[in-house]
Amino acid sequence: MPDGWQAKPSEDSIYFSASSAALDDDALRVLHRHLAKLEAFPHLNITLVAHTDELGSTALEIARGQDRLNVVQRVLDEARIPQRRIRAINLGSESSPAPDCTDDACRRIRRRIDVLFHR
Repeated sequence: MPDGWQAKPSEDSIYFSASSAALDDDALRVLHRHLAKLEAFPHLNITLVAHTDELGSTALEIARGQDRLNVVQRVLDEARIPQRRIRAINLGSESSPAPDCTDDACRRIRRRIDVLFHR
């Protein structure tokens, strides 16, 4: 990621259920809020940073992160956001802060796409 950027969980992140790339109602609300911003400010670009929990193998978690990115990018495509305005980074479980996350609430925080706006 560019210098000075730090992706972290927030109310602007898009969260996913375990082993899923489906957008639930909360995720759709967040994504539509981001779409409105992109449509209102055509000079802004977006970076999507995918994170996963560490329950699967590295290869599985990278694939899961990519599936989630693809779902979000599909919604952006359907809204006619030009691909040149979108950057996607898949960190898989590499950004998970500690291996001792044992409950679903903790793991859910890791199963997300952070959304960063920039020019």
